[in-house]
Amino acid sequence: MRITLPLTGKVKEYIGDVVIGDNDDPIRPVDVDLGNVSWRMVDLDVDSETMTIEVQAAEKLSVQTGMIGDEPVYETRPMTEEEKQFSLDWAKAIEAKGDELYDITKCHKLIKDVKHG
Repeated sequence: MRITLPLTGKVKEYIGDVVIGDNDDPIRPVDVDLGNVSWRMVDLDVDSETMTIEVQAAEKLSVQTGMIGDEPVYETRPMTEEEKQFSLDWAKAIEAKGDELYDITKCHKLIKDVKHG
């Protein structure tokens, strides 16, 4: 499943069609919890300040099964199909928040106040 998230970070410079991010504030999607999924970038659109990512539900889930003293004990098990679908639905719901994610995450909008070189 593909979703689109707003970008944060700072553009350091443009060289032709190549966009270079700042090492101290790299270009990235806003810092949001997408749930129990893995993702990879599919497209970066600096003009619309968005990143499209391919999201896949995790295969395994860590579940707290008890405590030893003050330390939680976890067991890893395969995710059910229902849990996988819930994870994908969660990520899709995050996408629906769009620009609202800047307020939720306290991330700034993409800074791109450099000239094309």
